[in-house]
Amino acid sequence: MNISAVISEILGTMIFLLVILTISFRDITISGLAPIMIGLGLAISVYIGIGLGGNAHFNPVVSAVMGVNGSVTAGEAFIHVICQFIGAGLAYGLFKLLPKTGSFEFTPNVVIKSA
Repeated sequence: MNISAVISEILGTMIFLLVILTISFRDITISGLAPIMIGLGLAISVYIGIGLGGNAHFNPVVSAVMGVNGSVTAGEAFIHVICQFIGAGLAYGLFKLLPKTGSFEFTPNVVIKSA
């Protein structure tokens, strides 16, 4: 397992979980777009995983199963899980740095002027 795979596992997990935490626990009004935003967060994480390392899992259970069925060695599976926990810790740390007050409302800023 090379360093780019480690970085992609950490960054991908961090981005994915930060999106989920922010949408779930902050006052964000997105009128039903939360699943789309979470999906985009996962898509960005997968793009990072493919671009940097190639086989990031972003989920400890997936890594464990890959280790059990022999797709990766037990040592690689362990490194994946450790990287995922590091990414989760970084996501939580960044989440705690976000402002707790105030709200973000996603509404188009459309101004209609009469002729």
